[in-house]
Amino acid sequence: MTPACRGALAALLVMALGGCAHRTRHAGPDHSPVPLPAVPAAEIAILNGRLTGDMDAATLLGNGPYRYRFVLLDVRSGEPAANRPYALSNRDHRLPFVIEEKQVYQGLTDSRGRTDAFAFDAPVAADSWRLRERFGAGPFGEQMRLVDAEDRPVAGMEYALLICDASPHYHRGITDADGNTGYAATATAAPIILGVRGSDAVEGEDIAPEEDGARALEECQRHAENEGSPAAMTPPPPVG
Repeated sequence: MTPACRGALAALLVMALGGCAHRTRHAGPDHSPVPLPAVPAAEIAILNGRLTGDMDAATLLGNGPYRYRFVLLDVRSGEPAANRPYALSNRDHRLPFVIEEKQVYQGLTDSRGRTDAFAFDAPVAADSWRLRERFGAGPFGEQMRLVDAEDRPVAGMEYALLICDASPHYHRGITDADGNTGYAATATAAPIILGVRGSDAVEGEDIAPEEDGARALEECQRHAENEGSPAAMTPPPPVG
């Protein structure tokens, strides 16, 4: 599925998140491994959030002595994103508490922006986690990444994700420091169209909900006419 992108960018590419993470255990004076803490002793920054040792009132998923919990940060303000839908995945580990093939946990932060807590039998590298804001819900999902003509991430770009499901609608946000959009989840396979804020957009422009809905339906119908029947359009292979 090719996203329809608008704006002044020279190039917009949809890229799957990839890469490797590394774990390090330092040896003690007798060259024996120093045990890693089961719960982080201090907060560790990750993309779009931070790893926290605050386990107060947390719902725990999984089993094992190594516990992980996060604070989701609002991309625009940098403040904890309270009561915000989020998506969490890991590049190195399967999440045993997620049954869907895409291996993306979907949750809701609490009033302090904290996620649920997750337990594992072995330590998990902090930089292997992928935390982001989520739009919608369901086993199907997409996350897109904006890059320029030289393959550099485009951070701070306002965008709209148009989900062409049974009730077409827009979700708006701003790309993070690595050029990523939020995670768009759907109950069934559906086209997802990416648009970016054009140079002619009015700052602070508000769109009435009914106008927004009508525009979304019209755009999805146009996309279906250009690409073929919606049933024939399916998302790319699963990505974390």
